[in-house]
Order: sequence, then C-alpha cells, then structure tokens
Amino acid sequence: MRNAWQQLQGLFDAALPLGGAERAAYLARECAGDDDLRREVESLIGAYEEDEEFLEEPALSLGMRVISSSSSEDLTGRRVGSFKILRPLGQGGMGDVYLAEDVQLGRKVALKFLSSRLADSQWAKRQFAKEAQAVAMLDHPNICAVHGFEEADGFRFIVMQYVEGRRLDELIPDGGLAPADALSRAVKIASALAAAHAHGIIHRDIKPSNIMETADGKLKVLDFGLAKLVQQRQGAAAVTGPPRSNSFQPGFIPGTISYMSPEQLRGQKLDYLTDIFSFGVVLYELLTGSNPFTRDSAAETISAVLTGKPAPLKSTGPLSRELNRVAQKCLAKEKAARYQSFSELLAELEAVQGPAAGGGRRRWYADVRAAAAAVMLLLVVTVATFAYSYMTRARTVAVLPIANETGDPSLDYVSTGMTESIIKKLTGLAGLRVKPYGTVSGYAGGRTDPRDVGRALGADAVVVGRLTNVDGALSLQSVMIDASSGSQLWGDVYKMGLAEVYRVEDDISRHLISKLELWPRSDQARSARAARATNPEAYAQAMLGHHFWRLRDKENIKKAIQHFQEAVNLDPLYAPAYAGLADCFVLMNTVHYGQMDTREAMMKAEWAAKQAVALDDTLPDTHTSLGLVHLKIHWDWQSAEREFKRAIEIDPQYAPAHYHYSNLLAVTGRFPEATAESERARDLDPFSSAARLNYCRTFYFAHDDARALPCFERLVKEDPDYKNHRYMLGLVYLSKGAHADAIEVLGKLYEEDRRMAGSALGHAYAVAGRRAEALSVLAEAERIKSGGALIPPQEFAIIYAGLGDRDKAIGFLGEAAADRFAPLASIGVDPLFDGIRHDPRFVALAKSLNLPSQPPR
Repeated sequence: MRNAWQQLQGLFDAALPLGGAERAAYLARECAGDDDLRREVESLIGAYEEDEEFLEEPALSLGMRVISSSSSEDLTGRRVGSFKILRPLGQGGMGDVYLAEDVQLGRKVALKFLSSRLADSQWAKRQFAKEAQAVAMLDHPNICAVHGFEEADGFRFIVMQYVEGRRLDELIPDGGLAPADALSRAVKIASALAAAHAHGIIHRDIKPSNIMETADGKLKVLDFGLAKLVQQRQGAAAVTGPPRSNSFQPGFIPGTISYMSPEQLRGQKLDYLTDIFSFGVVLYELLTGSNPFTRDSAAETISAVLTGKPAPLKSTGPLSRELNRVAQKCLAKEKAARYQSFSELLAELEAVQGPAAGGGRRRWYADVRAAAAAVMLLLVVTVATFAYSYMTRARTVAVLPIANETGDPSLDYVSTGMTESIIKKLTGLAGLRVKPYGTVSGYAGGRTDPRDVGRALGADAVVVGRLTNVDGALSLQSVMIDASSGSQLWGDVYKMGLAEVYRVEDDISRHLISKLELWPRSDQARSARAARATNPEAYAQAMLGHHFWRLRDKENIKKAIQHFQEAVNLDPLYAPAYAGLADCFVLMNTVHYGQMDTREAMMKAEWAAKQAVALDDTLPDTHTSLGLVHLKIHWDWQSAEREFKRAIEIDPQYAPAHYHYSNLLAVTGRFPEATAESERARDLDPFSSAARLNYCRTFYFAHDDARALPCFERLVKEDPDYKNHRYMLGLVYLSKGAHADAIEVLGKLYEEDRRMAGSALGHAYAVAGRRAEALSVLAEAERIKSGGALIPPQEFAIIYAGLGDRDKAIGFLGEAAADRFAPLASIGVDPLFDGIRHDPRFVALAKSLNLPSQPPR
C-alpha cells in the first residue's frame, strides 16, 4: 500500500506543474496500461485545482483514502432506495453505471453511481451533481434523459433513461459507413448538441463511445459527466470560459485526447466551438472508420491534433465531397475558421442531406416543377432551422445608465431609477441575459463607443439613453446598438413627466424584446421583481431613496430614509420602499453612518423588513432585508442564511444578497465560501466601493494579511476619498504588526472623523506602547460621548483591548451584546480582539452568540 501511495504521490507531484498537453502526454506514458491509476492522479489534480477546501487538507491524506479504497463495490442484486440493481452496464472515471428496476414505477432505468474512491472528493461530488443538473434541463429525442439525482443508503447516483442498443464505436465498420448513413447519424448528433448549446451546456467529451444507437435506429448522446453549464454564470452569449471557482483550470484536461480540440489540449478556456471540433472528429470517423488523429503514442496523438491535417476522404462522390468539406471545416485548428454554432452546422448538414436520398430520387428531380418545389421545401426547412436557432439562442444585452443631460443634477435619480427598472423588466425573459445594474453603472454619463462596451461586457446589443430638457419638458431618447457592427437596431424619443415614467419604461422594454426577436415566456418573466407603486410620486420618492442609498454616508443615508419614508406614506403597500428603510436603519447605530440609539434603529429595521416581506415575498430586496435583520439584530445565522439564499434563488444577479451573505459566512468562520460570495458580489457590482471593500475585508477577517494588504492598498490608491478603505487599511497594518503604518493612516483619518477612527487609533497607540496617547484618544471619546454624540460600547472595548485591560474590554462587549449592537457579530473573527480572544469570558460571550471563538491562523 505504501508503494502504491508513493507512486501516486510521485505522479501527482510531477504532473501538477506541467501544462495541458505536456501533462496528458506524461500521464499517458507513465500510466500506460493502468487507466485506474491515471484517473486517480487526474482526480487528485482536479480536486487540487478546483476545490478551495482541498487546500485545507493535506494531499497525502486524500491520496491515501483514494488509493486505499476499492474501485467500487459490485452492487448487483442490492436494493438502493426504490431501485433494485440488476447488472453492471459500464464503468467510467467518476462512477459505475448499472441497469436497475424502479420498483415503484415498474420500469428499467440506468443508475450512475459516484465511485466510492471519489466519495470524499468535493470536486468529484460537484462535477457529478453538475452532470445531473446539466442534462436534466434538456428534453431532446437524441439526448439520454435524466430522471433525477438521488442520495439513498449512503450512495449518490443519477437516475437516467435506460437506452438499450450499441455504442457508435461498435457500429462503425472498417472503412466507415456509407455516406448517406453517416450523414443521417451526423444530423441527429448535431441536433442534440445544438439543443445542449441552446441551454448553455458544453459537452466537452464528444466521441463515438458516448453515443448509443438503439435497435430501431434512434441515436442518444450520453455521458455529460464533463459537461460545463455556462449559461447561468456567464454574461456573454459566446462563452469565453468558466470562472475559476467552478471549472476545470488550465492544465487539467478532461475528455479523450484524440477527440479533443486544440484549445482543450492546451488547457485553455473553452467555449462552444470545442464541441464542434470533437463532432468533426466523429463525423470523419463515421465516414472513414478511423480517427484522423490517433497515433501510436499519446504524445504523437497530441501533436497530430495540434498541428496535423486530416487526410481527405478517399471517395469522390458528390455527397462524400460535401461531407469532407463539412468535416474539414469543423476540424479547423483556429476557432474562427470553424462553424460558429451547431445551428449553422446543422443547417449545412440538412442542406447537404436534401439531394442525397439516392438514385430513385434523381428521376423525381427531372420534373422541373417538382425540383422547384423541392428547392423551396429545402429553403423553408433551412430558413426555419436558422430562424428557430436565431430566435431561441440566448442573447446578452447591456442597458447602460441613462445619461442625465438636462443640466439639472437633481434629476440624476430619474435616469438611474429608470435604468434599473428597465433592467429588472428584462431580467428573467427566456433567451435573454441582462447585465445587472452594478456591472454597467461605471458607464454612467460616458461617451464610450457602444461597440467597445459590448466587447468589454460580452454583450450582443447595448442600449443607451439620454434624458434632456426640451422646452421645459423632459425628453428621453433611447437607442439599441448592435455591439458587433455598431448599427442601430431600434430607437425612439419619448416626452415624459413623472406620471409617464411607468409607461415609458414599459414601452422601451416591449420594443427591446420585439427587436431582439425574443419569445417571452410568462412563467420565466419575473414581472414581480419590477414591482411598482400605485402612486407615481411614491415611485419617484423610492427612486430618490435608492439614489441616496447608493451614495450612502452619514448625510446621504439620512436623505435616503426621508425619501423611502415619503414613498411609504404615499403608498403604504409598496414593498421595495420598506426594504430600503430596513437597509438604512440597520446601519444607523454605527459610527460610520449614524448615531441613532441601537434599540431604536434595530426595532425600526425589523419592522420595515417584516413589512416588506409580508407585502411581497417574490422580491430579492425584501428577503435580503429580512436576512439582514436576522444577521445584524438577532444573530440568527440559520434564518439569515435561508433568506439570503432565497434572495439569490429569486435573482442570482442581485448583488446585495451576495454581499450580505458573504458577511454572514465570514463572521461564522466559513472563509472559502465567504470569499467566493464576496467575489461574486464584487463582480456583479464592480463599480461599488462598498462591494470592493467587502471582498478585501474577507481576507482581513480570515487573518490572511498577505492578500488583505495589497487588496486594500490598491483600493486606497484607486479611491483615496472613500474613508472606509483607509480605515480598513489601518486595521490590516495593525493585524500585521506594522504599528507605525497603522498610526499614520488612522491618525490622518482621525483628524477628519474622530468618531469613526478614534477606537482603532487608540488601539494602535496602545499596542505600539504609546500608552499616554492611547489614553488621550480614550478621554476624547468619553468627552464626545458626554456631549451627546453616539459612541457605542464596542468602540471603548477596542481601545481597552489594545491597552490590555481585559476586564473593561469584555465589560463593554457585554454592554454591546445587551444592546444587540450589530457590529458585535464580527468579534469572533476580527483580529482587533486577538489579544483577549482566549479569555474564558470572551469565549463564553462568543459561544453565546454562536460565533467561532478562535479563527484559523
């Protein structure tokens, strides 16, 4: 066993630093004749590069479990859940497939079990579930259907349609199939993959052994185990590659070498065109009986895929020539030279198929009128195929912030509010991806070329608008630009007042849908999310509230509350206004934003959040606000997580839900998840200073100073006027022990805002040994408080923690807990409290809040 592990570890260590093609060649050579060993090495590498949690566990312990476990026990004859296992059907790198009987429904199914040797691999489990999710959304006669994904009796398995027949690689004779037979099968395969791509799924392992043909000639594409679901995570219609947290990384090659595209072998990011290359290999094999790239060794095979040109087909018949042309175009090394979609390829194949029915039909073509009819029929089919694919393919639209060119800055809220509302109206329509407001907000007021914006955001179309004042009346000019050509697709001008805002928003949304030639589906259109007030003035007030909320500081947050409250007064049933109030009040007892009494602020926040959800529980806003109440007031982590997840389920692109969920994960010590969520929030709202700070702050709470310091240094350089960036940079210097740097940063901030920076500066003086200066800051804080300003107990606790006075520090923390002071939730992970973290009283306080009492170092 030790020798086996040493061999695995040696292969893992040697293969990990290699590039994609080089690694594949190395493993093929070193694991020749031992496919199980190779799969286990690849699984380890995949887990290492894919799963952040893997980094927390030594590779040795995972490797020992993999190598010491059996391949998979034979389940024949066993009962698993409601299924009786009949016999094995096959084995793959991730799991074994069995024929089973569904006892409840009385039918035969195929069950794909996750291999026991991968049961503890987080990467493998995610990939296995991803396969089920990917195929479950597909309903196509040439794709093996997935009935469900279940866990029973300690097993994870996918329940699939049982397809009885033979694999395509078993059916292809030496010399290949007759051209007409090959074409017939190629059309079915292309049709299946066109459907998969329409749902945002790249198969990534197309080969004859993954295609089954039944006795009656039906074809089924199988094994989406390496499929990549991209539609929900990518903004662009043409996917440029999956993000790091949920994809294969460059260097880890999934699939089978001789069917891979050049970009797949190089370990590059993949898009839909990789499947077109693999399809070309299959088509070539159908016609010739041999793979165009297979050589005697893996290294030679890789070289052939990367540089070799497949030999032309030997047959010289018209159909063979056409199919050879199609195959060669699919097999182009450069992606731009291939077919750009399976819809385009399918139309080409069906056009080739039209005149290929054999000699009997040639006599029919002799009739001129019949020939004309056949041509027209072929044209209709081709156009219909193209139209269907064109109208159902997912498109990406970026609605840029409407520019306020009225000369009146007080109308900024109208242009911003209308932009957000139009985005919400479009979000959720079938076949349309809409960039969230946070992603486009940085283009406000700019004169950027829409084509440049489209390329930067991966959008097919860009919508721009100008709000002007003509003869004392507001006028909105809006146009939609094709991002590739720069041509105008649609445009209109609207005269409007506040009462016409709803009408204009609806009209613009309707025209955009029409010009994009979408097929709206009422079950997917999230019209509830574009919730509107019954009173146009209430809507305008809510717009103003959101405007000042985005600019939030001590003054603007007060203005936001005033406008949200006025919206509620005008329309007591308008849920988004209540959600806005809750978001504001939950911050009003902190030194950064307000000085409202803690209990008053929390009571108002809770009331507003509950009102919002009661009025409309279909909005991500309302669930996020209620989650904030559970997080900040009750410290009820489970309820908060439930609300944040519900908000994300309603709208995965709602940045505030990801933002606050990341805070919950951080304060409870779940740092890898917190980092992922904060990164998602930042990516959805990249121009938000708060979102960028939140991402860096996750590293601070995790005591990861090596990443926190450059992160905050970059933020301060980019946005030096944002006080919170400088405040957090000072805290990171403290965490690193760079006391002089911390005092310099916090001292300057203290001169601007003593309530905000006082506690951190006092702490910095204390830990630097400058006790007199620390006591001076403490005295100043007491003077400010005695003058009537709010200085929460936790601020004093921070200074006393630096002074080493545990009794007073923990005493003040106890007062904060009694007040339900929201920022207290972070004490379990905040490095400011490391000096008192092991005091039994601190441990007891953290435990009472269900917080981690000692974060990982």
